[in-house]
Amino acid sequence: MKKIILSAIAVLAFGLTNAQMKFGVKAGFVAQSYKATVDSGFGTVSVTGSESGFFGGVFLDIPIADKMQFHPEVDFAAITNNNSLVAPLLIKYSFFEGFNAMAGPGLNYSLDAKSDEFSVSADVGASYDITQNFGADIRYDIGLTGDSKISGLFVGAYYRF
Repeated sequence: MKKIILSAIAVLAFGLTNAQMKFGVKAGFVAQSYKATVDSGFGTVSVTGSESGFFGGVFLDIPIADKMQFHPEVDFAAITNNNSLVAPLLIKYSFFEGFNAMAGPGLNYSLDAKSDEFSVSADVGASYDITQNFGADIRYDIGLTGDSKISGLFVGAYYRF
């Protein structure tokens, strides 16, 4: 976990030294669903549920081609029973002025879990730049690993400096 946080800080610090890169902050609503298989002593039981909360974080937009950017984020998600750090590593492609599609892997660390704290996800989403600095995005985070598969819908607004 310490390596993930230090790596994220290093990426953000490097981004601030290059004028082409843009730094931003974001916040919004998150809704998560989960499915877990639990051994009850009498056999396995499937448990499902959903929870909602809020998230906030920071991101970088790092140009890698004419209409393509690397878009790493580090978000803190405050959800009823599962506060977590979410770090999507997205490739963002601009289809036309203001509209972007994003996809990539995500690294998730549950701050409340007793076991299985770290998981990997696949993220897909879209964003719209309302102005040069302000915009809105929506992203779906699909849980791929872990005993309980957690997926989440993130809807937020961002400000790019």
